Amino acid sequence: MSYLIHRGGNGRFVLQCTVTGAMAGLMFCPHPNESRRAFEYDYGSTENRESLINVNEFPELDYLTFWVMESASFYEYDRCLREEKWAHLRPLFLAEGKASGYNPGRDKPPISPSLPTRWQYTPPNPRGTWKIPAWALYVNENTVWIGNRDGLIVVLDHDGQIVNQFQLPKITRCLVGNDRSIYASCDDGNLYDLTGKLPEAVYNFRTDAVSQWIDFMVYSVDLAIDRIHIADTYGQLSQLNLDLQPLWKIQTNYHRTWFLQSDDRAVYQGHNSGVSAYDIDTGKLLWSHPTESVLCGVITEDSVIVGTSDRTLYQLSKTGDIKMKTTETKLFAELEGAAYSCTLSREKNLLFVADHLSNLYVFNLLGELIEKYTTNCGVVLNLYSFGDRLYGTTSDGTIASFSIPGLETQKFLASLKDFQSKRN
Repeated sequence: MSYLIHRGGNGRFVLQCTVTGAMAGLMFCPHPNESRRAFEYDYGSTENRESLINVNEFPELDYLTFWVMESASFYEYDRCLREEKWAHLRPLFLAEGKASGYNPGRDKPPISPSLPTRWQYTPPNPRGTWKIPAWALYVNENTVWIGNRDGLIVVLDHDGQIVNQFQLPKITRCLVGNDRSIYASCDDGNLYDLTGKLPEAVYNFRTDAVSQWIDFMVYSVDLAIDRIHIADTYGQLSQLNLDLQPLWKIQTNYHRTWFLQSDDRAVYQGHNSGVSAYDIDTGKLLWSHPTESVLCGVITEDSVIVGTSDRTLYQLSKTGDIKMKTTETKLFAELEGAAYSCTLSREKNLLFVADHLSNLYVFNLLGELIEKYTTNCGVVLNLYSFGDRLYGTTSDGTIASFSIPGLETQKFLASLKDFQSKRN
């Protein structure tokens, strides 16, 4: 594995993985005259200088021949967002923050007033009091499904009562379903069917290039009418039919696909470098547009709307220039925080967006802000609109049910606009 070094504040160095583009951690260096043996005795196994791609750009590291990596604590995230010396690294930290379940308000008292919930449920942690973030979310007519970092999947009814639960071996990030099946991804490299009494591994998406001893992370699964799309953190994008037979598979240079949706023309992928669209039948690249890391997105009838780690929502035209492989892009809205999740209302006329500061925004599709709320159940990592309810999974591991916010305001504004047009 190789890394890019970024200079942070307070003499710290941040490492970015060249394979996934994600923040890997912080570099911890020995003293100039410290022996490798003594350093490893205190801090564990070390890595070599050769793994640092741009180390020669840092003269103060000329002496360095070995080093260790340490994970960034949430207090390092807090420092990055608070101190100006770290400002240039905020998009990198915020992108990783969604993957780690970072909540900057974790030690703060509840915000008042906040958006009230119809109900909420947090699976207990049998091993301690720490929070277990939940990303996976799926909702159908009868049930609500949540999957968390420990691989626990809980099924509830629409009143918040537990119906069933499953345990997968590792992290679950994706839940998708239709009338036929409900699938969950797992970091053991398998896709599980949850329609039976026990989870059944029905498809293995691990490649030979990745060791069996390393987690095989899948960040997005898209279940269309007749196809399934899977994007893993190693840049592989696959299409299967509903019998789980591969139709095509491509290797991209993009990683951390938090957004993956399709229509009858294309597959739209939001990743660490921007947004790309691929032909639905062949997987051929149609267009690509660079942005900061894409952390969520939706598709409308004629556009793609994505939220990024630089606190921005962009709207991209679906019909890009195939010859130039580009597309028309415009600013949709700016947020106070990085957009961690979003979803459309069932009528496709409202866009709900949650950011890393526990804000929940309601926009119309012109990019006009209708309402803004705060939530007190953690940072919302996934949103799902169903009927007159909005569901969210959070950094605290909570599944929360809200009444659709902004609906009455939207109706009032629509009636007012209609009245004014008739008056004129």
